[in-house]
Amino acid sequence: MTQEDIDRINATPLNFIIGKERSGTTLLQVMLNAHPNIIAPPESRFIIIRYLRYGKKKKWSDKDVRSFCNELFEEKFILDYWNLDKEKLIASLSAVKDKLTYQLVAKLVFMQFDLNKTNVSVFIDKNPLYCGFVPDLVKIFPDAKFIHIVRDYRANVASHKKISWALNFDTADMAYRWMRINQFIEEAKAKAPQKWFSLKYESLVTDTEAVMKNVCGFLNVPFDKEMIEAHDKKIFPKYKEFTDDVGFMRFHETLFKSIDKTMIDKWKKELTAEDVKICDGIAGAYARKMYGYEPISEVKGFSISPFKMLKIKWTYGFVIEYFRMFRHRWFMLTHQNTLIPLLKVLYGRKKKDKNKLA
Repeated sequence: MTQEDIDRINATPLNFIIGKERSGTTLLQVMLNAHPNIIAPPESRFIIIRYLRYGKKKKWSDKDVRSFCNELFEEKFILDYWNLDKEKLIASLSAVKDKLTYQLVAKLVFMQFDLNKTNVSVFIDKNPLYCGFVPDLVKIFPDAKFIHIVRDYRANVASHKKISWALNFDTADMAYRWMRINQFIEEAKAKAPQKWFSLKYESLVTDTEAVMKNVCGFLNVPFDKEMIEAHDKKIFPKYKEFTDDVGFMRFHETLFKSIDKTMIDKWKKELTAEDVKICDGIAGAYARKMYGYEPISEVKGFSISPFKMLKIKWTYGFVIEYFRMFRHRWFMLTHQNTLIPLLKVLYGRKKKDKNKLA
């Protein structure tokens, strides 16, 4: 790799998709990755997790490179979905170790995801977890741009109800989390609005070409119809290996299909009238003010007990702080290798018990 190559990669921006989970972040990521000049791989957490140890390293040795790569491959997202060759990555980084910075290392990892793309203009990193790390990302990549995607709070809650197998938050918890996470994003956005592009999921699936042209303009890349017409065909190769995995498909089944406008109003059939009233009562005023989502239920008499509201706020705070601990490698490994398997076992038992009762 020549100095010219290094300079080009250093100059290639690494931007971020930010949004509440179940808001269309993965759909947007897959669409952008279908662009010939964009690498937007499956989500990972390595930029945040590895920063504490490697972020300020000014001189990289072969030992540092191998250590970083060994730790990179501890992450299940990388192992399952990225399809990287660890030895090739180690060789690639070691060849330019005298030039390495943490930012360059991150971009070279992204380059390794798709070596067939030789004219890359933008790297895109997407992870709903990043909602709690925007200041950190700005610190690591001062020139980064952010795309914020938001979805109707009731549709977001309905989507969670279908896939939330572990924590089983109730409607009030999920509506409050939708509001607080978007409030946090808006606070970050207000500090540097020129770095942000905002879009609605509903516009993405109903006026797709116009929205994606605007996204491409923000990213300074030419519009390419492949993002719309072939995103489901150019889906990440490793994703195709998981189509028999019920848990995976519960999260990502729609990615394998054409863009579906009917997803917008499905919540009207999937949520009960009481669910909608709770959502409107908690998040409706903010949703209308910030994004134009109109509450449809009468909420004048809506109230939540102080104890219930305290519990919702405590739960939200706990979840945010829990995921912020992911910056520590030991915590990520404990979460990934101990807690998640335990929750899956408990969920399996709960599901069996429910089937027995049925």
